[in-house]
Amino acid sequence: SVIIEKEAGLASNFIYSEYEDKGAIIAYSKEEVFKAQLILKIEPPTKEELALIQRGHELISAVQMSTQTADYFKTLNKKNITAFGFEFIKDRQNKLPIVRGMSEIAGNTAMLIAGEYLSNTNLGKGLMLGGISGLIPTSVVVIGAGTVGEYACRTSLGLGASVIVFDNSITKLRRLQNNINQRISTSTLQPKALGKALKRADVVIAALQIGDGKVPCIISEEMVIK
Repeated sequence: SVIIEKEAGLASNFIYSEYEDKGAIIAYSKEEVFKAQLILKIEPPTKEELALIQRGHELISAVQMSTQTADYFKTLNKKNITAFGFEFIKDRQNKLPIVRGMSEIAGNTAMLIAGEYLSNTNLGKGLMLGGISGLIPTSVVVIGAGTVGEYACRTSLGLGASVIVFDNSITKLRRLQNNINQRISTSTLQPKALGKALKRADVVIAALQIGDGKVPCIISEEMVIK
């Protein structure tokens, strides 16, 4: 049987009857949900939720190893919980399809959200992301030439914005240009060049990824003040 936590699909406009018509059971308490043998959760479970998972059960979730404490994994071990981190699942080409899919969504939606914040209805500058004849296009700075940066760049260009992409990897910058199949402004992460671009930018998308480690601070407080 499949158990769905109450209100799990409301943000996607799915209602209870649609799940129930397919045979799912609606659970109205977390205790009931976490009794399941196999638990599928997008965000990693909290400490309180870990306490609810039964001993020896399985968990599919984003594990986010770099942000979790040692106690978190000790709890998993003590309860003999088998945890599958979907951000580590690879396909036959040794790629990370779930992470890539989520990155594509993040890149696209980042620009749509930026457009909302530029609107004067949200106390923005009253700018449109798209270029209009006779007006200078909106300036977008993308930091990071990975999948998130690529799709933010695609969306920006599609809307008619002016884009510059920063990354310290020339290989990634070259690959991004080849994937987009058009010439765009690119630069390595030189503080002076980045600072100048930030002063002119209407939108800044931070999409830098450094392997499995923590991303360093690229935009300093001084850059923001200026």
